[in-house]
Amino acid sequence: MASASDLPHLFRLLDDDSEVVRESVLSALSSFGPFLEIELSRSKVNTTDEDRHRIRNLLGQHARRWLQRSWPLWQAAPTDHARLERSMALIAEFQYGPGYPARLTPLLDRLAESFQHDVAAQDPLALASYLFKTKGLQGAEKDYHNPFHSNLVYVIEEGRGIPLSLVSIYILVAGRLGFAVRGINFPGHFLAHTAHQGQVYVVDAFNSGRFLRDRDLMMVQRKVSTTMEGLLNAPCPAETIIARCLRNLQHAYRQEDQPEHAALMDELLRSMSAAGPDSD
Repeated sequence: MASASDLPHLFRLLDDDSEVVRESVLSALSSFGPFLEIELSRSKVNTTDEDRHRIRNLLGQHARRWLQRSWPLWQAAPTDHARLERSMALIAEFQYGPGYPARLTPLLDRLAESFQHDVAAQDPLALASYLFKTKGLQGAEKDYHNPFHSNLVYVIEEGRGIPLSLVSIYILVAGRLGFAVRGINFPGHFLAHTAHQGQVYVVDAFNSGRFLRDRDLMMVQRKVSTTMEGLLNAPCPAETIIARCLRNLQHAYRQEDQPEHAALMDELLRSMSAAGPDSD
């Protein structure tokens, strides 16, 4: 990884005649992740607003090329949970850059370990309470369409996310503990499904992990053309969750006026065969 002392030299090489050199420079700059502009300021590299805008554009192009190359890696993962985790890790690195200190897998490991250490009742209902009450992972009421609310690293660190990202964390932590939790691909509001002592539970991760009762489920059923039994029993593999995440990001980047990122999400989505209802 490049150090801050390398920045003046790297900045000068941005206009090198060699495409290989320029690409290497962008890789080095991207390793600073979201801290690049801070380090440029500390290193007293003289940059204008135009320079900083150009660097952001170049790094955006570099990140998109990286994700296009790296995206197929998740498909080679051996299990459904591993595919979901690897794809979400790729999205986090795309947004943060390779230099960001936090990584998804260790964060999920720590959540599982802390639950085992802190909670006496070792079951999926207790885990929901732990994640969405004790640890404070909540629905993002403000700035809902921020693309980072689909970034699981951001959601764990900042404690705010959209339904799909919160349920994904629940699924991946539960998998480490041997609990069976899966998604319910409900239109407009992704939910979680689990069972305990012979009873089925539907978990609304966005709303503090509350358990939906029969009357809640009846209200949900009125909004869709399928039966609640069909919703509860429909498979929701990693591919379906990943495709829905890409749709969320596509919409979020359009809202943020980042058409190049939105176009990339559309490209990745079209490369997948998974399909499902709308976003969130």
